[in-house]
Amino acid sequence: MKSVKAVKKETETQAHIRQLRQEINSQNRDEVRPFTIYKIITYLCTLLFPLVPLALYRLWCPRTEFSRQEQTVWTAVILMIAAYTIFLSL
Repeated sequence: MKSVKAVKKETETQAHIRQLRQEINSQNRDEVRPFTIYKIITYLCTLLFPLVPLALYRLWCPRTEFSRQEQTVWTAVILMIAAYTIFLSL
């Protein structure tokens, strides 16, 4: 028969294994996956001038798929496009 200490040790080990599996299987927000449907729609909104506010909203809304680094880069790209458009219109 197993002692109580051995049984407790097995359950602690099992709990640790379960925790490690959850960490491995959880999605990392900073992982870059550039071609999800959500991101492709946002890229298309960036290309069409009237939809730029929608693209900015999709970049910065709370449930976005963009990492913080991607948000910063895409916001800078949108601002450069806007500055170029304004420069061309003058």
